[in-house]
Amino acid sequence: MRSIAQDRSLRTPWDSFEREALEYLRALIRFDTTNPPGNERVATDFLAARLGAEGIASVVLEKEPTRANLVARLKGAGGPPLMLSSHTDVVPVEAARWTRAPFGAELADGCVWGRGAIDMKAKGAMDLGLVLALSRAGVALNRDLVLAAVADEEAGSELGARFLVERHPDLVRAGWVLNEAGGFTLHLAGRTRLDPARRQRDRRACGTRGTDQPNPDADAADAADAAHARTTRARSAKRAATVSRDDGQHRRADNFARRL
Repeated sequence: MRSIAQDRSLRTPWDSFEREALEYLRALIRFDTTNPPGNERVATDFLAARLGAEGIASVVLEKEPTRANLVARLKGAGGPPLMLSSHTDVVPVEAARWTRAPFGAELADGCVWGRGAIDMKAKGAMDLGLVLALSRAGVALNRDLVLAAVADEEAGSELGARFLVERHPDLVRAGWVLNEAGGFTLHLAGRTRLDPARRQRDRRACGTRGTDQPNPDADAADAADAAHARTTRARSAKRAATVSRDDGQHRRADNFARRL
């Protein structure tokens, strides 16, 4: 196998591949995987079929019926595996409040509309597309590339990531994981910077506490909207507030990324 650096003929035609990846996203959105009840198996079957059509084997595992998790792997050299991880379930929908069908995957105004378009079926479509692109190109990987599409993230991951880690650790053991969290810097009060760590074992929790005080001069609707926005920001801060142990960890992560 040759690397892309060795042979430019292996370059992927990204213009056409972008359209292909878009259709993967739209297909995933059309599967109603609202959790509860989940029924992630429909999305998992789609991913397994797309991978299998190009000779990439996958394993589908369920702790409970229809609550499926998929793991696939492109073999590489001996470096610590790199995992691409996403979840296929979505939060419930109040359809009456939507202006477009939540599972219609409609294209309008330059956007794809539907539940899960952001959280996080777009990442799942990108992961699928990347694995297919590397496989088609015949790239010689310097480590295994693992694709994981898990169930039940929106309700605690008991049937998804936790199940895989506890019951099938060899399938999902990896040195690095690219998921939906991390990779950004959070500024608080204009001076505090919290950098989410890039490796799970180098993370430490950082708790936050806040008090919500709506403006009494605002009308009820504006106050409710403002309170919701503040609460959302506070929750995001709490989830993002993990601190890496030292700057050397960031340098090691940057050096690793350059080697991929």
